[in-house]
Amino acid sequence: MKKSIVQNVSSVTALSVLKRALGFLYRILLSRTLGAEGVGLYQTALSFYFVFVTLGSGGIPVTTSRLVCKHNATGAKNSSQNTLSAAFLLGLLITIPACLFVFLFGDKLTVLFSDRRAIAPTKLLFIGLCFSSLYHSLHGFFWGNKQLLLPTVLELVEECVNVLLGVFLLTTAPSMEVGVCRAALAVAITDVSCFLIAFVCYLAKGGKLAAPNGQLKPLFSSAAPITSMRALNSLVNSAVAVLLPAMLVKAGETYSSATSLYGVVSGMVTPVLFIPSTVIGSLAFVLVPELSENYYKKNYKTLAQNIERGLVASLFIACLVIPFLAALGVPIGAITFSSPLAGKIIAQSCPVLIPMSVSMISSGILNSMGFERQTFLFSSIGEGCMLLCILFLPKVIGVYAYIVAVGVNFTICTVCSLAFLFKRYKPSKRFFSLVFVAIASAILLSAFGKALYKAFELTLNDFWCVFVVGGSITAVLLVVLGICLMLKKRGFLSFFLQKS
Repeated sequence: MKKSIVQNVSSVTALSVLKRALGFLYRILLSRTLGAEGVGLYQTALSFYFVFVTLGSGGIPVTTSRLVCKHNATGAKNSSQNTLSAAFLLGLLITIPACLFVFLFGDKLTVLFSDRRAIAPTKLLFIGLCFSSLYHSLHGFFWGNKQLLLPTVLELVEECVNVLLGVFLLTTAPSMEVGVCRAALAVAITDVSCFLIAFVCYLAKGGKLAAPNGQLKPLFSSAAPITSMRALNSLVNSAVAVLLPAMLVKAGETYSSATSLYGVVSGMVTPVLFIPSTVIGSLAFVLVPELSENYYKKNYKTLAQNIERGLVASLFIACLVIPFLAALGVPIGAITFSSPLAGKIIAQSCPVLIPMSVSMISSGILNSMGFERQTFLFSSIGEGCMLLCILFLPKVIGVYAYIVAVGVNFTICTVCSLAFLFKRYKPSKRFFSLVFVAIASAILLSAFGKALYKAFELTLNDFWCVFVVGGSITAVLLVVLGICLMLKKRGFLSFFLQKS
């Protein structure tokens, strides 16, 4: 099983990295084509749209996956297709009324947007809402059956379609407002296309539509807390899209500059900070079915070991990325987004990667074992504190209030999730040793990288600074990794390589 997890994580991560790279390049195109103000409008529309994407599919894939795992573990495999049909039905019951509401009354939604120019792209996004919900249900079905590469390939195809359509439509846009609408249309067309491709794959593997047969109620009761949690997150993001520019204006910024600042932190800084989520998402994607199966088969020793491995791996992933962003955030922002401000914020806010990464994996672990209500509670507390930060901090620290708010949110979720997990599964002494090693290494490497950057920033341009300093940090990491490989029987690698 251990070997299978490592192989699956490697394969899924490789495809996810390619997908994230395409998405990152597309973000650069958006920032250069639409500008910070256009990115702000686009993010405002997306934030509102994602509220309903979350309502229609937020908890359904995870719950569908867990129920399919449960059916397989208990010998009731024929119930899996009934669960998928229930997922389809539940998603459509939520998304169809939402689409009708937006199409009929969308022009009257000005109270929900700080800029009414965001209404047109929002209506275009909703063309794909129902198809997005159906696609995510299929994703959960494949996931629960441990067909891990198929949904990952489908996600890569989704990103490719969106990028190709976006490039084609954006490069001929006559104005910023038209460009925002075309970017939204590309997302809608992608949602429709990817559902059709996924459904053909489902039929090709012998799948068929079946009656829900009593699966709707257990699906709904399990999905509701996760959907509520993610809907709350989407609602808070939508509220932030409205409140942050308003609070910045109140703090002295012009309306245009406030929208631009929101575009910088949400459309430029945040994608960079979420780079570790590619690998962590792959890890969670592979671990969740294994954890669910261990939980329902009562293999608690293996379950506890994999929980620790997931947490430590996520922490190490974050701590590997932090030194690069801390040292090279400024030139990265200048090269990729032509925004020194974005680079400055990236460099100063990268410590948030630690709670963000651990929160992501710990929430997935809890959901895999049926503790959806707990993750909803922890998320609610974090999101509430995030909103308070957005309301009161902009007048003190300006746009940095957004980063502080995100950090507070993830820190609260991390602390609560770990406290809940460790109450049931006691961590080993080695776990705490590895946590200390990871954080200490991140601090030392960050200081090393910053010192190198200061030494070269006046004599080398941004590109060569990234190359020289990034290469030096990588060389140090490779030396440390080599030492760990030589000492694997006694070093930290044995933590991951020991048999379950």
